[in-house]
Amino acid sequence: MVSPSEFQQFTRDNKFINNAICTQKTYSTLVNDIQTFKPSNPFEELAQHLLLTVLLPSKNNKFIYTVNNQFFGFEYQRNYSGLMAKKTDKPKRGLFDFKIRIGDSLDYTHYQAMKELLANSTLQNCKSIWQGATPNSLTPKQNEVRMLEVLKLMLFEQEINWGDEDFQAYSAFSPNCRAKPRDMLMGFIDMTFTLDDVDKIPNWITNKYNPKIKMTPSFGGRYKDYDKTLKAKHFNPYRAKSTPLMQGTIKNLFNSTAKLFNNNPN
Repeated sequence: MVSPSEFQQFTRDNKFINNAICTQKTYSTLVNDIQTFKPSNPFEELAQHLLLTVLLPSKNNKFIYTVNNQFFGFEYQRNYSGLMAKKTDKPKRGLFDFKIRIGDSLDYTHYQAMKELLANSTLQNCKSIWQGATPNSLTPKQNEVRMLEVLKLMLFEQEINWGDEDFQAYSAFSPNCRAKPRDMLMGFIDMTFTLDDVDKIPNWITNKYNPKIKMTPSFGGRYKDYDKTLKAKHFNPYRAKSTPLMQGTIKNLFNSTAKLFNNNPN
């Protein structure tokens, strides 16, 4: 049972509550539904923790876990304060945005992760994480486990921020496009291992203050205009294989949570 104080603090902490829908009864029922949900894979487990972090002030906007004495997790960007909420092409875009936490860092980039995955792991193990395996089940090597945990969080981030729902940004990798949001990042990881060099991947998004610092791989424009050979080799093999996060009960829980909030005001 959720304490009344949690609900009261929730209504104080959130600037954009839909008061017509967010009653204490609705809130308590939803929290209970999330707490009693049984995750079937690591992405669903992270999703459960994210929803509870959004709804329960006692979580202090963060979920942190430990693997081999190293910290991983995320910090929720409440009140549409995250980077994803800066654009409003969808009514509630950015509602569930978070920053990935790796140790003490909240600024770990895709470039760093891909470079270290190439040095410490294998394409097959990366594929296994993409499919829903746990890092510790794949390798005894602590450095590799660390990087696969990073990959798991980054793939989860894709599943939350991109897709078909009102709280996600549009993506060419979504269930409506017969794909999963995490397929995009997996395609670039496939390219990394094939080329054996992260820097051979074209079209990097760079740090706006220092263009020499690579951050995230991109298509250099729209995916529909991307090189067909690269699509066929690195991205198409992942489409329509394994399952997206936003389906069934998890999808319903996220949409029920989103209903408690008004639209993105940015």
